[in-house]
Amino acid sequence: MHYGSKAFSKSAELETITAIGTRGKIELGNTQMSVLDIIELDALYRCKSNKVNEWTPWSSYSPCDDRCYKNRQRFCYGKTPTSCGGNPNPYGVDSQYVKCSSDECPLKIDGNWGEWTPWSACSHSCNEGKRLRTRKCDNPEPKNKGKPCKGSSEHKILCVQPRCNLDFDDTDFRDGRFGMWENDIYDTPGLNWIIGKGNTPTEGTGPHGDHTTKKDFYLYVESTGRRENDVARLMSKTLPQTSPNTKCFKFFYYMFGRSIGSLTVRLIPEGEQQQVLFTKRGSQSGKWKSAELTLNTAKPYQLVFEATLGKPPYSDIAIDDVFIDDGNCGCQDDPVWNCKRWSLKECKKNPIWMEVYCPVTCQACGCYDKNIWCHYWQRLGQCEKNPGYMKLYCRKACKLCT
Repeated sequence: MHYGSKAFSKSAELETITAIGTRGKIELGNTQMSVLDIIELDALYRCKSNKVNEWTPWSSYSPCDDRCYKNRQRFCYGKTPTSCGGNPNPYGVDSQYVKCSSDECPLKIDGNWGEWTPWSACSHSCNEGKRLRTRKCDNPEPKNKGKPCKGSSEHKILCVQPRCNLDFDDTDFRDGRFGMWENDIYDTPGLNWIIGKGNTPTEGTGPHGDHTTKKDFYLYVESTGRRENDVARLMSKTLPQTSPNTKCFKFFYYMFGRSIGSLTVRLIPEGEQQQVLFTKRGSQSGKWKSAELTLNTAKPYQLVFEATLGKPPYSDIAIDDVFIDDGNCGCQDDPVWNCKRWSLKECKKNPIWMEVYCPVTCQACGCYDKNIWCHYWQRLGQCEKNPGYMKLYCRKACKLCT
């Protein structure tokens, strides 16, 4: 119950109930109890009445709830809560629910995503970056307590740009030059690896642009006007031995057409038998595909790309972004970071980050983590809870190697 400030006072001027501060004070708009208030009090205190087994008038309807229903109530004056019939609750209160009209309760409208914006430009001009597109929850917007859109308003993807720094043995053909590579003049006369840009001349074979930007150059063998089984070889300059360490030979290749022949990579150590490191035959889908080959030789060596044509003219073969990086292919410095410029002291000052992104520079290839969050996940018990991922990417944090 609520009482005024002078309730129970012997004097009309003396306040007996005083508010302690104004914090939490609620201003009520009504100056008297509503019919619903009276019904609830009657039900609570089982009030007596001259009426016997008779319902009170219905109260006014409540505001519409979240389901767009409103209700009204009435109270049974009787010896028992069920004396008036109907379906009252244990206190003798009967409730009636009805659907609100569209004016009282506007239709809920769930949100739906609009169209994605075009992709942004790559965030970096060289190495790897990100491209972004966004969308808005406005098709339509959620209204009248409708559900918001599910999912993210942003979508990011990796974009690969030309490498920022190229060593002597790295070639991306960006400037239309061969770098350290040259055609073997002793192969099929007139059949050479040549510079390409955009589409190759014959529709239905060859790439539509270079691997990285789709606007720069690549090398390819043109099959039009040639014979089946003609061979074109591309040879590197002589390179120094790799041992006792190893190197990783990386390149992208494009083999698409209904009569593609084969692409072979050979290693020729000085004074020793050549070794076949890689062979692909037939069409490999209309996309650039990557290859990584670990090199380990105690002698100076050359590398050879050998393209053998299938039935012309649908047998063009292309290569792009040919790099030789330090370390075996399972353990590589991230080319985004110029690890070689950083002092080895950084490997000790910041080992978690450096061993993830610069394991070759930090000489950590024998035992290292592939994610900077590995130690945090290890403390959360993920080595036991998620062993499949952790054994592959967090070997050091999980103490699976030393």
